[in-house]
Amino acid sequence: MEYAVYIAESEINDFRSRIEEFSQLVFYSYDLQDLVNPRKRIYVDEQREVYSHEPFDGARPFIEIVPHTIIGGVIDPVSGVSAITFVVEYADRGEAVLVPRGTKTFIIEARGKRVYQLVEEGSEISPGDKVFYIVTGKYEVRVVRSAVGGVLVHISELVPSKVQTLRAVVVPREQCRRLRRLR
Repeated sequence: MEYAVYIAESEINDFRSRIEEFSQLVFYSYDLQDLVNPRKRIYVDEQREVYSHEPFDGARPFIEIVPHTIIGGVIDPVSGVSAITFVVEYADRGEAVLVPRGTKTFIIEARGKRVYQLVEEGSEISPGDKVFYIVTGKYEVRVVRSAVGGVLVHISELVPSKVQTLRAVVVPREQCRRLRRLR
């Protein structure tokens, strides 16, 4: 499924700081200009739980970022806490999920020779639901289940290598807001 990730425009300096800090940890220098698309924004009215690609009264602007920067740039990979307010838009469904700053998220990691995603981004999951199948180096199949319930907002792959690693971000349902797109 295609989706886009946006951060609150008012928190762009926090994002810049986190990216600089994360760059030092992974020994790779990220340029903010390569991670942010200033020409693509959405506007969110949190009270009415709606969003649009066009500005409207009472809406807060969010700016698009490269999705793979969610873990590290937006969510602390150790604590799982969102340091920046972000929105994940699932355009084909006309909906989005808003995750406020300070939200405790849960990261589910799956590693293997081959990893298969079983749940679409934006779906609600329950504890015990299957999230990934893993094919091991011995060609055995393993299942990764969620230990928590909530909305699976994002799945990303770490740097491609012989061992494939996928990470899913789950946000407790009561900690996020579903938004519908204004027509």
